[in-house]
Amino acid sequence: MSLRVLSVVVAAGAALAAVSGSEVASQGKPPLDYETYKATVQPIFLERREGHVRCYTCHSENNNAFHLERLPAGGNSWTEEQSRKNYASVSGLAVPNDPASSKMLIHPLAPEAGGDLFHSGGRQFESKNVRFVLGEAWDQPRADLVLAMDVIEHVEDCFGFLRKLRAQGEHKIYHIPLDIHASAALRDSFMNSWHSVGHIHVFSKSIALEMLRHTGHEIIDWFYTPGALALGKFRFKTFLANLPRRLLPQALASRLTGGFSLLVLAS
Repeated sequence: MSLRVLSVVVAAGAALAAVSGSEVASQGKPPLDYETYKATVQPIFLERREGHVRCYTCHSENNNAFHLERLPAGGNSWTEEQSRKNYASVSGLAVPNDPASSKMLIHPLAPEAGGDLFHSGGRQFESKNVRFVLGEAWDQPRADLVLAMDVIEHVEDCFGFLRKLRAQGEHKIYHIPLDIHASAALRDSFMNSWHSVGHIHVFSKSIALEMLRHTGHEIIDWFYTPGALALGKFRFKTFLANLPRRLLPQALASRLTGGFSLLVLAS
């Protein structure tokens, strides 16, 4: 029995798909060179699409292996030196002529298809034979399972979006960052999420679950995901900030310090 899965992703998915296509197409041909990367792949990281945040927004702020250089002040493109650093970041995650060994492709792949167990950007590909479509989710056939991982917080009309998405599949899995916590309230830092990663909505656990119920979803199960614990492992400041997240119960830590998201199974 086949299972049809619809995965709704933000702009980072387009970048990963582009790299995926380049690597797969390179089998039996010379590897993607710098000039090809600069002309065809890198521009995708800066593209704007309605309702989505740019790849650059997230990947210029993180300290993960896939890191993009910050644009020069007032600039809308990278310098030659920055472009080469970006290329080094991307090429370091890709193995020429061997997509199955390329971290750029395996990390966002679903575990059941051979991907990594955890990816903070969500399951962007459900199989190695994924079909990437740049378009509206509503134009796709109804699916057995709909994935919307770190998407809701970027969509202006999140309530209308959820009502339409509910009709696209029998079951839905949502991954929602929990940006409302005591630390953010004390520092008045809610706008940081807006400007740094494009979170135009912020949620707590109770608000996220009530939003899903309000849009007609039935909550089947949910649990916390500690995304902050996967970042900054070798930075002393981040290590100290993560101590309460490791020592306290997740429900309490998420309300005090943040750094958690909510994974929800709904119908």
